[in-house]
Amino acid sequence: MKLLFKQKLFTWFPVYDVYDENGNVIFTVKRILTFRYNAKIYDKNGAEAGVIREKLTSLFRRHFEIEVFGMSIGCIIRELSIFIPRFTLELKDWKVTGNWLEWNYTISSPRGEVAAITKHPFTWGSNYEIEIKDPGDALAALMVVLVADATKYSRSR
Repeated sequence: MKLLFKQKLFTWFPVYDVYDENGNVIFTVKRILTFRYNAKIYDKNGAEAGVIREKLTSLFRRHFEIEVFGMSIGCIIRELSIFIPRFTLELKDWKVTGNWLEWNYTISSPRGEVAAITKHPFTWGSNYEIEIKDPGDALAALMVVLVADATKYSRSR
């Protein structure tokens, strides 16, 4: 399954649409105005599918709580690393590793590769392509992309 993640331009707060292979919007992501990173993910019918909330837990690691359909299911942690970004998704025992430019990421589990994420660098806004092995992992993979994009953006300000 392939998803295309595109940031809408000319909005007060970042809004992203996530398209399937046929160009249909399957998720919309809206940032919430708070001091820390917070975002809500809506499905194609406008129902809330997920929430990401950044929590202050350490000076060296960024911690993001995730909820799916109103239930807390785990967290994504940005690990301290110098050249290659690393994330841990505690819920699914996933490891996320990016390249030093933070354009491409690989999500892996003990059973193998879960998804490959590619950033389209020379476009307006944030645009990513997500190649997912199991369609059931689409929402969690999208949350990883949102956290990776948020941590990259906050360091570049």
